[in-house]
Amino acid sequence: MSKWGERLAKVCPMCKIEFFVRLNPKESKKIFCSVKCRIESAITLPMATCKWCDEAFQPKFADRTAYCSNRCKVSYKAIVKVGKAGHVPIHSSISFAICPICNKWFRQTNAGHKVCGSNCHNVKSLALYRENKDVILSRMRDAYVRVPESDTRCVVCGTTFKTNRRKTCSVKCLKKLSDHGKPRKRARKHGVDYEPVVVVSVFNRDGWTCQICGVKTPSAAKGKNKPNSPELDHRVPISKGGGHTYDNVQCACRKCNGAKGNRNEAGQMPLFSHAV
Repeated sequence: MSKWGERLAKVCPMCKIEFFVRLNPKESKKIFCSVKCRIESAITLPMATCKWCDEAFQPKFADRTAYCSNRCKVSYKAIVKVGKAGHVPIHSSISFAICPICNKWFRQTNAGHKVCGSNCHNVKSLALYRENKDVILSRMRDAYVRVPESDTRCVVCGTTFKTNRRKTCSVKCLKKLSDHGKPRKRARKHGVDYEPVVVVSVFNRDGWTCQICGVKTPSAAKGKNKPNSPELDHRVPISKGGGHTYDNVQCACRKCNGAKGNRNEAGQMPLFSHAV
């Protein structure tokens, strides 16, 4: 068996209890049997001096009295490995560099890691923006090309208004248009007639009653998964040549609309021949 699988017996200096550790580089350095004993051992420890920044600090653990923080530990080892300051260790798999903002050593995770943390990164980004502010703003102004306004007809109410991108004249017409965005694409695909249909107007016209079975479809059930939920039904399906117009739509309950599907059953003749 490998020596790394063997165990070594040690005695905890706090509770005087014998414990075992594995012979590997990580566990063989353990001094205390538990974290509790490790913390209690640091209560009576005197103030220590950091090897890197030479500042006095109170150790939290008895086995960590050399450095005040992990940053100082990394900075100290970055210099000790090479033997002189100001040189990044290339031979090691771990690379170190000096942050250009705070002038402290930090560990690089990749080649593009130029600063030590997010705070220094924000300071660097802000400095670059202030230096090149005029150039950045000029490029943004050149990239933004405003389309001139022109006379456009509202797709819902037909009112003419000036705009450069909108299709409706008001928010009210926009809400009406949101109910028939998909049917317009289907009507264009199958080459049938299309007109903006307001779903609530159709339900009001039909008295919130299913035109197939005659059951009441309350407005409170609209949009819910219930058998009597009101839904917009095409008497002649769009795929069979029926248009998306007021003459070809009706109110139907969810149960009947699902049972009918894409079939043009008998009895589905237009009950209304005028638009709302």
